[in-house]
Amino acid sequence: MPSSRTTPKCKSIASWIEDNLDSGSVVREESQGSSSWSSASIYETDSGAKYFVKTSRSQDLAMFKGEALGLNAMHDTNTLAVPQVFHYGQLSGKGQQGTFIAMECLDIRGRCDMAELGRQLGLMHLSTPQDENAKMGKFGFPVDNTIGGTLQPNKYMDDCIWDMTGDSRLNRLGDKLLPNMEHFFKGAGEIKPCILHGDLWSGNIAASGGQEAVHLDPACYYGHHEAEFGHVLVCASEVGVTGVKAVSKPNGMQIVM
Repeated sequence: MPSSRTTPKCKSIASWIEDNLDSGSVVREESQGSSSWSSASIYETDSGAKYFVKTSRSQDLAMFKGEALGLNAMHDTNTLAVPQVFHYGQLSGKGQQGTFIAMECLDIRGRCDMAELGRQLGLMHLSTPQDENAKMGKFGFPVDNTIGGTLQPNKYMDDCIWDMTGDSRLNRLGDKLLPNMEHFFKGAGEIKPCILHGDLWSGNIAASGGQEAVHLDPACYYGHHEAEFGHVLVCASEVGVTGVKAVSKPNGMQIVM
């Protein structure tokens, strides 16, 4: 997967595709719906190539930069499928103000194998981080990102407990709990940071080509692997229920059914 980086502002998404992806002229744009913070479309060229593009009216690149870096970090583990990111950047053309991210358009159909998805997650959690800070045992991510429209601060920290509870609002709500958090991690052994999807629920996974699980819209950070499944439970999702779970043992992490 090529590294995703920004370039000077472009006049339109179609012009960026035509100038950079060597797949011909854009002949069709099809809306794929929208949310309160972004819209999605599929762009097709005269060669038949298709690209999935999300746009936002915001001039702040933080949301799409966080998504791009997260997808690349997951891809670098070589354990599961994510869409390839081609570019994220700003728009400057008439009626084209805002930001966008262009990525691979996948053949989304069918239902993925949930047990296989869980196994892949376990392998991702076991993979060696490529991030230098995470290699040194720090928890966080190079940039802040978002869960939906909600900011997720990812400042690097030495302790995964504070990585999970460092928000000032949570601190105020959890004054009685926070001083005793270490109690819940006794006997867990050495906890090493691993890359997490960060926003794992049924709406952010899909089947490509009929069955292969593909992970979408991450809010990645290097954290405690159990946080991944805590998020699943909060979302009341079936993800991980029939899958494989990575757990911490005194001599490191291992995969269990």
